[in-house]
This record gives sequence, structure tokens and C-alpha cells, in this order.
Amino acid sequence: MEIYDAKNINHSMWSNGNLSRQSAGKSGGSRSISCIAYSQDLDIIAYSGVQGKIFVLDQSTKYKIGQIEGHKQEVVMLRFFDKQRQLVSIAVNGQIGLWNAQKLSLIQF
Repeated sequence: MEIYDAKNINHSMWSNGNLSRQSAGKSGGSRSISCIAYSQDLDIIAYSGVQGKIFVLDQSTKYKIGQIEGHKQEVVMLRFFDKQRQLVSIAVNGQIGLWNAQKLSLIQF
């Protein structure tokens, strides 16, 4: 799987065996990815890390199309609901966010 750094437009190759969660205190810090999700209908990838930000990439071009900032702690789960065009996020503190996956806007916390 290719993972792109949204800030530096760098990428790295990860195998399934290396997709382990890292905490902010370990190597990588704010660059650690904690979860990833793919929407087949929208053809977008969402990923998040220990800073609580969610980055959204266009799958075909691999360019960042947006960023969601709402969580204050590490996001540990992302899931798209394609029929509703929604993205659900859950942070380590239990906070759940429901997002419009097309507009990248908050529906409800």
C-alpha cells in the first residue's frame, strides 16, 4: 500500500505486516498513521494519525483533497458508509465524529 505524506508529498510503501499503530511518544511522532479507510463509491482514501487530524486523498491522483480537524486526540478508527456518503471517526478518548464525506464537513459529534 502506498501512503503519502500530505504535508511533504512524500510517500512510503507499507506491507500489511507493518500497519501497526504507533503512539506519539515513539518514533515518527506526528507523522504516525493510526488508521485508514477507503470509499469505493467516492474513490477517496481517509487516514489519520496521533494528532487527531483526518486527511483525505483522491485515490486516482493521490493528491490531498481535504483535511478534517475536529478531534483533539488520536483517531483510532475510520469507516466510510458509501450509500450515505458519510465518514465515521472514533478517537482514543471515545469521541465519535460523523462527517459528510463529500463536503468534508461535520454532521455531528
